[in-house]
Amino acid sequence: MGVRPHVHSHYIREFRYCYGAVDAHTVDAFFIIAGACNTAWMNEFLQELSAYYSDDYLILVMDNVAQVSGFGVARKYHVYIYSSLHSRNESH
Repeated sequence: MGVRPHVHSHYIREFRYCYGAVDAHTVDAFFIIAGACNTAWMNEFLQELSAYYSDDYLILVMDNVAQVSGFGVARKYHVYIYSSLHSRNESH
């Protein structure tokens, strides 16, 4: 019986991130798959969300979203962001 060769394995991991918004009343949803979790991709999500719902005014409620460092981005479109200032460890 032959001998199985021993080779080193090399794992390459590529992460993808999902940005999404869901209407709690109608359950209508909008998602994008992003290459990173950062402000640039958050801006891209807000721009695409705004274009998709161009006839609507949107309010996004988010909890501890570090990528929303510049609220000016949302003001360019018709998307308004409410972000909780409490961390998970703080009592409400």
